[in-house]
Order: sequence, then C-alpha cells, then structure tokens
Amino acid sequence: MKVLAIIVVMFFAVTATAQDNSCFPYCYSCRVMVIDVKSKGMVAELHFKPLTGEEELTHKVVKIPGTSFNVHATVFFTDESLVSNVGYDSIKLALTLARNTAREPTGMNNALAEVTLYNFDTARVIAPMHTGKRSFLSMLECRGPEVKEAEK
Repeated sequence: MKVLAIIVVMFFAVTATAQDNSCFPYCYSCRVMVIDVKSKGMVAELHFKPLTGEEELTHKVVKIPGTSFNVHATVFFTDESLVSNVGYDSIKLALTLARNTAREPTGMNNALAEVTLYNFDTARVIAPMHTGKRSFLSMLECRGPEVKEAEK
C-alpha cells in the first residue's frame, strides 16, 4: 500500500511540474520593430519566440526596406553573467545594424541590455540607427510567459 501511495504522489508531482513548464522551450515572446524617424511609421516588424534554456541563443535578421541594411536581434539566456539576490539566470537582448546577414554581425550601431529572469515581466532595448541619409529607431522587446499584450 505504501508503494502505491508513493507512486501516486510521484505521478502528481511530475504532472504538476509538467503543467508549470507547459510552454517550454518557447516560453517568451519577442518583437523587433524598426521605425523611420522622419515619417514616424513602422517600416519592419518581426514576432518570434526565442528558444528558452541555459546558454540558448536565438538570432533573427530583419531587412530594412529601401536600404542595404539589416537589424540583427539576439536573445541569449544565461546563468553566468548577472547575479541577483535570488538567482543567477538572466536574459540578454542585443540589437545591431549591419550590411551583412551573417549570424555574428560586425555592427555599426548597437545596443545591449541584460535583465534577471526572476519575476521577469518585460524588457526592451532601443537603438537609434543611421544608414547614411535615413535614421531609424529599432526596438527589441521581450515578454515573459505570463504577460499578455494590452488590449487596444
């Protein structure tokens, strides 16, 4: 009887854990936006779900229409660079402007941010980018698993 009770308890523990991580490995949602400063209009947008896990890197490239430039957005989960009072896990966000589409761009304009994952809600990194005659504002915004976009 004890064995049956232990098996039942273990089953419910495993089921509860699986339900808590039901979104894994794509628990976060991110969005890249590129806005033309002069027209104040959005010229490019990309929604994606980065791969969640220790040392996982997701890299996306967004072409800026009418130019030879690309915005590179990178999301990186780690447990080795930003320690908080409650843990080691963090998320790094990076934006880079480059002419190439290589996975590791050599950027002219860039911005970086890092936030801890404990009670993670929303993080955004913003970078002004200049492509010669035109200026853009690029943004990378990531939201945690429980965050829903505000209704319009």
